[in-house]
Amino acid sequence: MPHVLEIKGGERLTPLNVLDVMEAVEDYMGTDIRQYLEEYLLEAESEAGEIAGEEIYDHYKQVLMNIKDETEAAVRLMEKPRMDRKAIRVTLDIILKMIEREY
Repeated sequence: MPHVLEIKGGERLTPLNVLDVMEAVEDYMGTDIRQYLEEYLLEAESEAGEIAGEEIYDHYKQVLMNIKDETEAAVRLMEKPRMDRKAIRVTLDIILKMIEREY
């Protein structure tokens, strides 16, 4: 939804999007200021993307470590002389739930 912005001097501007605001910046402050703001916004957007990427990486790393732990538990249960099928099934169900949550 457009906002009415008051520019110094009393003039009003109704930008429909960020490009309209950037054009107003260029009209009133010059090309150098517009370019500076564009570069700043691109850099901020890039940094936000890097943070999100790191969080996603950490999440999936933790999920894989949990799956590995549960898989090792299932292997230990299967290596016992008397296999407890119910315990193995419970462990495998936990693994399946972890995988399904990631879809």
